[in-house]
Amino acid sequence: MGAALSACAGRPGGKDTDLPCVLLVGLDGSGTTTILYHVKHGKRLETIPTLGMNKEVVKVDGMDFELYDVGGLEKVRALWRTYSKEANGVAYVVDSSDPSRLPQAAEELKKLFFGDKKKKSLIVPDIPLLVLANKQDLPEAVSIDQIANDLELHDLPVRNYKVLPTVATDGTNLRDGFKWMVDQLKLYGYS
Repeated sequence: MGAALSACAGRPGGKDTDLPCVLLVGLDGSGTTTILYHVKHGKRLETIPTLGMNKEVVKVDGMDFELYDVGGLEKVRALWRTYSKEANGVAYVVDSSDPSRLPQAAEELKKLFFGDKKKKSLIVPDIPLLVLANKQDLPEAVSIDQIANDLELHDLPVRNYKVLPTVATDGTNLRDGFKWMVDQLKLYGYS
């Protein structure tokens, strides 16, 4: 299941393939790995927390692209910057059933796009951002409007963003989300 500890298509040194790369990240427990394998295999697979990263080539709406799931544990989040160097898009997963962690999710998303006091961002501005508001099936889930507001998406240097309510365990809206990402990648000239 995926290649461990390799960078986006041979990155950070350079690409091994011509496929676009989408970075799939979120805080620990948000559901990134479940999403990765549901998009790849069309069904739920049992997963364990990602300690490094998982990589899969997936096909959505006729386009192959590399989907990199980088772990969300606090000690692993520093890897997000490494794997973001040549990302063509970002899919950010939020556990919408845990509103107490939305400020932390917002802070980590800002670090990804703006860097922090010690390090600058490596993401090229003007790439598409897909926010997957996961776990919408749980009674505590907050609305996608609240998530968009709390993440302050309008302040990010992205070309376009979309927020979708999702349920990773049954695949709700995952294909729609990644179809939107494919449409955005096509605007950049990928086919």
